[in-house]
Amino acid sequence: MNYGTKADNLALIRKLHPNRVPPFEATLFSDIIVNYPATIKRVNRFVNSTLSRQTNQKKIRLQIDKIMQSVKLENTKIESLHKNISKKRWRKISIRTSALSEDSESHSFAGQYLSFIDVTPSRNNLEKYILKSFKSLFSEPVLAYSRSHGFNKIDVGGSVIVQEMFYGARSGVLFTEDGQGNVVLSFTDSWRNTVVEGDSATTISVQRTNLNSKDMTPLLRSIVKTGLELEKHMGAALDIEWSYDKHTFMLLQARPQSTDTRNYSVTWDATNISENYPGITLPLTYSFIKNLYANVYPSFFSLLGMSTKKLQQNYNIFDNTLGYIDGKVYYRINNWYEIVKLLPGSHNQEFFEAMLDPVKKRGNQQPNRRSRLTMMNFRMVLMSMRFFWLLLRSRSYSNKFTKNFSAIYHEIDKLNWAAMSAEACLNHLHSIRQRLLVQWGIPILNDVRVMIFHGIYKTMIMKDANRKVYLESLSGLRDRASIKPLEELAQLGNKINIALKREDTTCLDDLKTTSSWTDIEKGARHFIDTFGGRTPDELQLENPRLSENIFNIISLAYASKDASLKLHKKKNSYFQHLPIHKKIFANIIAKNMRSAIDYRERFRFNRAQIFGIGRTVYLEIGKKFVIANIITNENDIFWLTEQEIEAVIRGHSWEYNLQETVARRKTLYKSYETEPLCLHVTGEGIIAPKTTINSTPPQNSQSITGAGVAPGNIKAETIVVHKFEPTLDVAGKILVVKHVDPGWTLLLVQAAGVISEQGNPLSHVAIVSREISIPAIVGITGAVKLFKSGETISIDGTTGEVVRGA
Repeated sequence: MNYGTKADNLALIRKLHPNRVPPFEATLFSDIIVNYPATIKRVNRFVNSTLSRQTNQKKIRLQIDKIMQSVKLENTKIESLHKNISKKRWRKISIRTSALSEDSESHSFAGQYLSFIDVTPSRNNLEKYILKSFKSLFSEPVLAYSRSHGFNKIDVGGSVIVQEMFYGARSGVLFTEDGQGNVVLSFTDSWRNTVVEGDSATTISVQRTNLNSKDMTPLLRSIVKTGLELEKHMGAALDIEWSYDKHTFMLLQARPQSTDTRNYSVTWDATNISENYPGITLPLTYSFIKNLYANVYPSFFSLLGMSTKKLQQNYNIFDNTLGYIDGKVYYRINNWYEIVKLLPGSHNQEFFEAMLDPVKKRGNQQPNRRSRLTMMNFRMVLMSMRFFWLLLRSRSYSNKFTKNFSAIYHEIDKLNWAAMSAEACLNHLHSIRQRLLVQWGIPILNDVRVMIFHGIYKTMIMKDANRKVYLESLSGLRDRASIKPLEELAQLGNKINIALKREDTTCLDDLKTTSSWTDIEKGARHFIDTFGGRTPDELQLENPRLSENIFNIISLAYASKDASLKLHKKKNSYFQHLPIHKKIFANIIAKNMRSAIDYRERFRFNRAQIFGIGRTVYLEIGKKFVIANIITNENDIFWLTEQEIEAVIRGHSWEYNLQETVARRKTLYKSYETEPLCLHVTGEGIIAPKTTINSTPPQNSQSITGAGVAPGNIKAETIVVHKFEPTLDVAGKILVVKHVDPGWTLLLVQAAGVISEQGNPLSHVAIVSREISIPAIVGITGAVKLFKSGETISIDGTTGEVVRGA
């Protein structure tokens, strides 16, 4: 006999935990309804007919009422049930419908069948509510749910549960699995379980493997442990209604969870990282940067004094800060929000989102300041104190890092990789990376410094300022780490131009046979030694360095000969109207923000140098793989991952011919090249990244407007550039590109303005454009397709507006 899932589950709980279920009686509808076979036949005919075609709602109600008019209960059964309840002295009862069709593996019907609580157990009430329960088996909500889920028919039948009321001090719902390995408890301080009715409630989420969390009381822990035992026995994640008083707890109902907990969702965002990894990034680069990101943030939090245990608890966050979708690199944005939450301070999310401009913010709000303070323990207080001390000392630490990095880099630069074995190359690379990563917490600290001081500056000091004033106030950097290469390039260009005139030639190649060549070559080599790490898309290992061909530098320099760098010198006058105490505060914040931006630009160059080392090492390994017939060409090494390369070298690989692997990936990535970069991507399913959708906020196609990031107005001819070329002539033109990373800025020295599909006020293109006083606009989706080279446009680097034509 089938009493329905609800009754069967209660019976199972009572069998496994006799003292955890309030006493109940389950009675089959077939035993209590007069002439049940004829009645249920009539009901099924009505239900199946209704589900097979569209029927007027009023007609459905009339038919249901007509059926119920003929439904009668067996007097002897009602009398017997009433007598039995009276004998047990149940003062109040609940009456629940237990249907055959509810709580299946694929469909729950949760909330569709009626329950009645706090009922006085009179004979009339029993008859009244049992009839209502039977009616709910084929009610309008049940039929509507069935039709919306594509049912052609449903099994009508089951039983009615009559149960003694349990009045707990607290009641709620337990979800034994949220899909992330956590149990979730939601409850209110009442015997009436209003959580299931959608009322606001207290929610606790704890890891299944850490039930001793301080958020869990002994009674809640007991409820969870009992729920997990039931889950294991029933073989599915459960939704359990429960209640407890001061002494004990009761389980009132258990059903399989209506959502598939095997499914999970992931959100990726390319707002900031697309500046460094535009378009397609090959497997070796991605595996290289994933390992770097996984280690630099633990290094930073160790610097803050985070315990080893806490670092281990957050391992999955640190190890998954990135995503790799269709050959493109993303931030796994939710994990970045989690990292931000680990930082002391109550406004970090707001400051973080201030750096994501112009893309819509998507984070969950942090707890308010009071709740954060109540959660802080002694270790957190110490970490907060150390954090703010490090911020104050950040400049000193940054100078020390720069000095140490320079010493390590020059030591590495002398290594002869070609003379080493593949394993020696790999060993040295790991050692170098480890030495640098131990110290890389300092650049991360500086990034946090940028985030915090820019956040304070933008959201508090400049909140009433117009866009132009805000952008101009970001200018005036002292170190100018990203401007120095442009200055020296222009100087080298002037030297080359003088040499051409002196040698009476216009061909750069002809200089090699003249007396001027030694001086020109020396100047180019000096530039390479000083700024050789600067190259377009410098953080993608597969991209050749400009320094690998001296004529790349000479061509770029010559094209920059007429450049006139109008370095920004205007001082910010916005603070002048502020009271003296606010003016002092504003100047301190602005000074720290600019200093942090300065150092970030310098650290970007250091990062490029690390990637240059990585490229050199892996190319040497690639040459050795070619000799061993593992790959066909040394550049094929970039189509493999670090793990695959190491497995081959260490003897962990199950194959030593990776030519087919490389060929297959090359074919696959060709299909990726035709797909545009989506700034925001979501995936959901049993394996979430397997099926992704573009969820980038839609752009207004009626206007050409981006985000202005460098003030100024210019009307000029456009040059649309898809791929960096050292010989490009962009002099006096508006450069239109997908992105501008530090290597691409070597073209900005010639340009009159720039439009970039990617970027924000703190991105490299914005910083450099402001410093050399050319207008810049970012965030125009599809700009390289929207504009054509040679057309005349006007751009406003403050408003982000573009006007075509005269």
